[in-house]
Amino acid sequence: MHLLVTGSEGGVGRALIPLLQEQGHTVRGFDVAESANGDYDYVRGDLRDMETVRKVAPGIETIIHAGAIAHDRKDHEDEVLAS
Repeated sequence: MHLLVTGSEGGVGRALIPLLQEQGHTVRGFDVAESANGDYDYVRGDLRDMETVRKVAPGIETIIHAGAIAHDRKDHEDEVLAS
């Protein structure tokens, strides 16, 4: 199955992707952070940018949504309140 994992560079995404690959799934990661992992297709982008989301979704059968702005980070407080 072709899967898109949003928040692929966060704690959940980094733990989940290898497990999905072990099960034989093809994974595309999607995150605002740079990817340090070259073991899967990766697109850098923001979930709040609908044009980018539309570009990354073709061919994907299932989306696993783990992307979020951490509510407890003071340096992102304005982004959390704007979302």
